[in-house]
Amino acid sequence: MTTNVTVKANHGWPVKVTKLDPKTGAALDYAPAEVVEANTERTVYCHSSMDLLIHEVQPDEVPRGMTFGDALAALKAGKRVARAGWNGKGMFLFLVPGSTFKANREPLLSIMGEGTEVQYHAHIDMKTAQGYVVPWLASQADMLADDWGLVAA
Repeated sequence: MTTNVTVKANHGWPVKVTKLDPKTGAALDYAPAEVVEANTERTVYCHSSMDLLIHEVQPDEVPRGMTFGDALAALKAGKRVARAGWNGKGMFLFLVPGSTFKANREPLLSIMGEGTEVQYHAHIDMKTAQGYVVPWLASQADMLADDWGLVAA
C-alpha cells in the first residue's frame, strides 16, 4: 500500500523528509532524504514498510561561523545569509542586482519624469520576520560578527 503525503514548507525554512524503517526507526539506505524547499510543497510517497520523519530545518541548524566578509561574498554569489543572533524567524538578506528601467510610476514619475531611464544600483535587502522586504545596512555589530550563515533558498 502507498500513501501520498503533501509536505508544505510554508514558514520560510526548508523541510527535510526522511524515510524510516518502522521497526528500528533508522533511516532507510535505499530511500535518501528529500528536502522540500522553503515556500514550496511536494508530494512524498510513503509505502507501508516505512515511516516518515518530517522536520523543519531551523535557522540554528544551518551551519554558522562565517564572517561578514564571507557573508558578503555569498550574497554576491546569489546566496541568502542571516545571523544566528537574529531573533526573527525567516529573516535573511539577499542581493538585489542593479538594473535599468524607465520611470513609469510614483515616486520616480514626479521626480524624474515619465520615461526617464533610471540606473538602479545593486544593494542588499532584508526579508523581515513579518514578511516585508526592506533595504538593509550593516551595523558595526553585524560587520564584526562571526555568526553569519547561509540560508536555504
